[in-house]
Amino acid sequence: QSGSGKTIEEIIDHYFVTALRVEDRVDLTKLYELVRQHTLEATPDELSMQSKRLMLRLAEREMAESLAGFKSGTIPPICHTTSMPLYIDDVITTDEMALGSLGSGTEGYDVYISVKDMLEIA
Repeated sequence: QSGSGKTIEEIIDHYFVTALRVEDRVDLTKLYELVRQHTLEATPDELSMQSKRLMLRLAEREMAESLAGFKSGTIPPICHTTSMPLYIDDVITTDEMALGSLGSGTEGYDVYISVKDMLEIA
C-alpha cells in the first residue's frame, strides 16, 4: 500500500510462446483463460487471481528477440535461449500431417518438421 492507503498493484512479467497456423490469429479470450489456468496451477500460493490482475500483451521487439535468441520475423515456437511455456493451437496438434516452422534465424528461410517431432523437442 502507498502512504495514501491505496493499493499499488504489483506487475509481474511472465513470458510465453504461442503456436498456431499462419492464417490464424490468437484468440485472446482463450489465451487469457489458458494462461490464467497455467499460472494458478504453477504457483497457486504465490499468485492469487483474486488479488492480482492478469494482463496479456506482446513483448516489445527487443525483449522478444532477447528471450528467443532470434531476430523478429525468424522466431520459432521452440528452442529459445530462455525457457518459456508453449501454448499450441489444438488444430495443429490434431493434424497428423501438420508441419511446424522452426524458422532458421535468417529472414525468408524456414526449416519445417512434423508437429509431433516439434512437440517432442519442446
